[in-house]
Amino acid sequence: MGLILKKEGDNLVIGVWKTTESLTQLSYLSKRTSTTNLNSQKRKKEWLSIRLLLSELDPSAKIIYDRHKAPKTNNSKKISISHCEDLSCLILSKKNTGIDIQKVSSKALKTINKFAEIKNFKNLTQEKATLIWSTKECIYKWHKKGGINFKTDIIIKDFEISQNGVIEAVFKSRMFVLNYLKIEDQFLVYIYK
Repeated sequence: MGLILKKEGDNLVIGVWKTTESLTQLSYLSKRTSTTNLNSQKRKKEWLSIRLLLSELDPSAKIIYDRHKAPKTNNSKKISISHCEDLSCLILSKKNTGIDIQKVSSKALKTINKFAEIKNFKNLTQEKATLIWSTKECIYKWHKKGGINFKTDIIIKDFEISQNGVIEAVFKSRMFVLNYLKIEDQFLVYIYK
């Protein structure tokens, strides 16, 4: 299917790719992108779809990885990448970025005690727990250095869920405002700061 969402804003561009193509079709579309070092068909499709998505958003950019294995571009733009099910997404910005996409499921609600203080949230549902997890994952990706305790280092203020909105969080004594939107049965959360 290809690009299903392109969102441009002040100093950022976000793209979402829906993969309905076979691995053979994705390989053909991406031309010279090698996946020989990847084991699973799922991982190969994610790898190729992200590179196809990047070529739609910034044809001159290429993805490289830093010493923390975080993605960056060969130009001055910051990048963050995520995939879930058949959706792949990325954000490009001049500012540090983070992006995450998660399918709404019972897993986040069942394990929320491991990554958040449930007493801080009213009306906790699968959707809200998924958004809390995705917000924390997004900040982790923005930070790019690891060494974060999701439960104690990232504090999220309670919020009401809608199709799109903002979530406030505190990380290392800094206030963050993250944006989110729902795509099909998945939440996309992003930050650029």
